[in-house]
Amino acid sequence: MNLQAAINRNALRSLSLALAAGLALSPAMAQAGDMTVTVTNIPDSVGLVRIGICTEAEFPGTQCALHALVPAARGEVTAIIANVPAGTYAVAAFEDRNGNGKLDRSFFGIPTEPIGFARNPPMRMGPPSFADAALRIPAEGGTVTVPLRLR
Repeated sequence: MNLQAAINRNALRSLSLALAAGLALSPAMAQAGDMTVTVTNIPDSVGLVRIGICTEAEFPGTQCALHALVPAARGEVTAIIANVPAGTYAVAAFEDRNGNGKLDRSFFGIPTEPIGFARNPPMRMGPPSFADAALRIPAEGGTVTVPLRLR
């Protein structure tokens, strides 16, 4: 075998490995899509609407890694949260009327700011369970509506 043939074979092997690595990585990068969240029943245009797409470990809470802030507008607002990996998440939103970054509550722990969850689960003695507020978000993303309510 001559030197040129060995170089060509090594170059072809390197190219094949690089292509295989690229193909192996591309599905992982394609596993995140945009999630469009429309929040409805906003009673006024005060403060911000805080939207969270939460894993089970983050729920319930205001510190979800995937989130958006949009100025409140009477009626509804829409936010697009980019690069949401496929998975099961609870989607929650509230109108942060005073801009303090947290859901305000009464002395008894009842929210004093409008709040809502995907799938509009009942809120009896506290927030709904993760399972009641969760939905499966596919790799290509999707849309969800979260109606707010004030208890």
